[in-house]
Amino acid sequence: MFVSLEARRRPGLSLQVSAVESPAVSIPSNLDKKTTITIGDKTFVVEADDLVKICDLGRGAYGIVEKMRHVATGTMMAVKRITFTVNTQEHKRLLTDLDICMRSSDCAHTVQFYGAMFREGDVWICMEVMDTSLDKFYTKVSFL
Repeated sequence: MFVSLEARRRPGLSLQVSAVESPAVSIPSNLDKKTTITIGDKTFVVEADDLVKICDLGRGAYGIVEKMRHVATGTMMAVKRITFTVNTQEHKRLLTDLDICMRSSDCAHTVQFYGAMFREGDVWICMEVMDTSLDKFYTKVSFL
């Protein structure tokens, strides 16, 4: 029980504060250290250890995007690595990001979602790698 300074001045007034436990946060149960990816007519299993970093593509508030190559097939992909945290707001953003990637995969005008996996505290979202990003493209065309 905590007693505020005001309550000390006024006998009989007290403030009781109970400890609020944060809800348990866990990664989505279907994320594993590997994922099955289908690109065109090829389907293969990708593990995080099978990917080699080529370069950084970008950084954001919630993670980093790297260009990676799947060693066995030579397939290039963009991998968004988002650190998994117990912060419920960031956890909600991560799940929203993953959900949007999965749902937009059916649209021909968006980046293709390949799959997702969990590795060493990070969620890895594997996507089609593009030649440029929107911000880099805008910079090039705005000065023409």
